[in-house]
Amino acid sequence: MNDNPSLVDISLGRVKQSRQFYRSATSQALLEYLVRASEKGETPKELQIAVEVLGKKVDSDKELNVRPYISKTRKKLEEYYQTEGRYDEMRFELPKGNYRIAFHKKEESKKPGRLLAGALALLGISLVAHLFFILSGPSDDGKIKNLPIWSGFTNSDKQTAIILGDHYFVHAKLENGMSGTVRLIGVNDDNNLAELNKELAENGEFLAKSKVSYVNRQGPRGLFNVMGILGGGNTDTQMLYSSKVKWEDIKDKNAIFIGSIKTLALFGSLTKQLGFSYEHRTLSVIDGQDTVSFKNSSGSYPHSEYAATFHFTTEDGRRVLFFFCDNDIGNIGALKYFTDPEGIKAFAKEHLNGDTENFISVFEVKGQDQQDFSVKPCLVRELKQPVEELWP
Repeated sequence: MNDNPSLVDISLGRVKQSRQFYRSATSQALLEYLVRASEKGETPKELQIAVEVLGKKVDSDKELNVRPYISKTRKKLEEYYQTEGRYDEMRFELPKGNYRIAFHKKEESKKPGRLLAGALALLGISLVAHLFFILSGPSDDGKIKNLPIWSGFTNSDKQTAIILGDHYFVHAKLENGMSGTVRLIGVNDDNNLAELNKELAENGEFLAKSKVSYVNRQGPRGLFNVMGILGGGNTDTQMLYSSKVKWEDIKDKNAIFIGSIKTLALFGSLTKQLGFSYEHRTLSVIDGQDTVSFKNSSGSYPHSEYAATFHFTTEDGRRVLFFFCDNDIGNIGALKYFTDPEGIKAFAKEHLNGDTENFISVFEVKGQDQQDFSVKPCLVRELKQPVEELWP
């Protein structure tokens, strides 16, 4: 893969990191092998698959039957597209009796919100920024530039870095001896990779960071809402990926983060300092002497979950605003709530004390896609840690 992955690459990456595939290196390797062969118009033979993917020996006494592996991969694909992959723009089909992938590109929805979100996922980040400036039009000074929290960004003379949380990928050797770009559970930043390489060094192994980036649906959809506030060319913005950002990249800038908990990367220590942790599908927050826990709903694609948000202002006037959750729906709902003028005014009036806008919060979000959202603040408290200890 390269720095500008195709729709096939993006779709394949989503499938491989899904709940159905990420634990099965064999199914991942088989799917990628068939996808790449099908891209070239080739239909591999059973013997080719057995030797090149499954590592079976031709002179072995065992039967070179790959059909059970094909069947297992087909079932995983079907389950994926019935759950978390049901909105994917491209669908891979593995027809019975055939070792060739059929590519189905989803027809464009007539709903402008879904159509735009799908298109944005494929656009370069810089192009997305310019597109939003064009679509948003000039901001309404009375309604937008004076909104609680957001006024600190729209009235600022500092550039705002919008950081999209992207998943971390590495180049790894698969069980069958092939190499590929994969997502490893527990490897979410450079420090995680360095620790893993220390363990692998004993066996003479080494994993390299991949240049591939993958952003969940919450990225482009959240960006749409944020740029509706910052758009019109009135706010100087820069787009960054969390897996590549360094502290020097955001020095002297405002910062807005949108991403999942697994994509915090450099900012993982920041959320820990603020008392946030996530384990076993449960978001926990240290609130005073107590720890408050919020358990997400079960299932591979929850229709409800908890999203965390915090905001603070540094001594030199920089604004920092974070939105993070486990799955897409939390941030999609929270961002829609926070970028609704009436919603953010009501939140500030009810939960923010006077002029203080330094806070942490947790929201319960229920709904699906961009429709019928119910967003309810479950915890809002003033940020008590000294800001200078949190942000350089």
